Amino acid sequence: MRFGWVAMGCSLVGLATLGCGAGSAFPEGTTGTLKGNVTLDGSPVPAGTTVTFFHTSAVPASGIVGPDGSYTASMAGEPKVLTGDYRVTVSDPPQKMPTNEEMAAGGEMPEPVKAVVPAKYNIAETSGLTVTVTEGENTFNIEMTSK
Repeated sequence: MRFGWVAMGCSLVGLATLGCGAGSAFPEGTTGTLKGNVTLDGSPVPAGTTVTFFHTSAVPASGIVGPDGSYTASMAGEPKVLTGDYRVTVSDPPQKMPTNEEMAAGGEMPEPVKAVVPAKYNIAETSGLTVTVTEGENTFNIEMTSK
């Protein structure tokens, strides 16, 4: 399994656990909104691609890319994010796995889907993607290259 899938899984588990219990309140501080488009070599990435924004002192924010390549980031379940600096990762959509019922009915595991997003964008330290969110509306278009 690619490291990017592991990193994305850990990020999503972290987001899910932070949304439970006492940690579910939105972090204190000034907020803004964050949206944009994600492209690879000039074309929109597949729907379901995940964009994750790592803030130095808060829970991560994330957005799921739609069919047109656009995303809107949210943090702690709210359609807003804290202001400040973020490191950014982009991960391929999760592969659809058959349900238990489908497997019991003779279903087979699907063939692995070829990764679209280059591996360097899966990790904050290697993606080269950063954004500073300010109060109000923010647009951050992510233009990746396969080279």
